[in-house]
Amino acid sequence: MEVRIVEKDAIRLIGMSTQTTLQDAGEKLPRLNDSFKERKAEIAGKVDSSLDYAVSIDPLDYKVETDAFTFIIGTEVERIEHLPQGMAAHECPPYIYACVEKTNDSTFEYLLHWVNASDYELAETYSIEEVDHMKGTITLMFPVRLRN
Repeated sequence: MEVRIVEKDAIRLIGMSTQTTLQDAGEKLPRLNDSFKERKAEIAGKVDSSLDYAVSIDPLDYKVETDAFTFIIGTEVERIEHLPQGMAAHECPPYIYACVEKTNDSTFEYLLHWVNASDYELAETYSIEEVDHMKGTITLMFPVRLRN
């Protein structure tokens, strides 16, 4: 796997959101994804309809065994406005990201290990998966900054 460092502008999303623990994610997230797919057409101002995003936001001092995290699946929009009822909006600020094409469930651990062994450190407590429906790829992205 090749890790790339890319600079991204702000990513503004409208979609569906839930709170879940890692233990419940296997049940809750597929249902959330199905709900999003059913309602995606309601979202106005899409930037690229072939791309969807999944953002996992961990609380500070996240304990993987017990803590809930926020999960958002959405599509990028030009501006966050006209939010359909029951949907959520989220904006990821401009950042430098460590990116790798996702191949399996171990990709997350691979990228985390790469960041920890590199000149970078995690800059925030979230990760992004960029789903490209045209290419059939998923890119995992961690916001990073150079270590002091």
